[in-house]
Amino acid sequence: MEYNGGKIEISDNVIREIIFRAAVEYMKIEDNQREKKKLKKNIVIQRTPEDHLEITVRDITAPYNTSLKKFAEDLMLKVKETVERMTEMPVDSVNIHIGDIVESTQSNEEEIYDYSEEDRKEK
Repeated sequence: MEYNGGKIEISDNVIREIIFRAAVEYMKIEDNQREKKKLKKNIVIQRTPEDHLEITVRDITAPYNTSLKKFAEDLMLKVKETVERMTEMPVDSVNIHIGDIVESTQSNEEEIYDYSEEDRKEK
């Protein structure tokens, strides 16, 4: 990124950390160090020649008995908006690969994974 005759570079490690924290916040992963380590390891960042980002998060664990499509779409949006807001770099795509499902409680499910349009407008 050019800025006032200088250059700003943001490393892939910084972008990976932003993606990781956005995903942890969305997925409500608290004290599960194993799950956090797995998540961070499965983040892949590619840069286009125009310095745009293409992000892939592999082997995501999704909650059982929910719409996997909605879960993935909301996670994609959370990651995209967070990265673009913090880096001002365009994100061309966010790809989510769901690799596992786990039991979750129905009462918490909607609250945990609802990143609705109204929430996005507030941010």
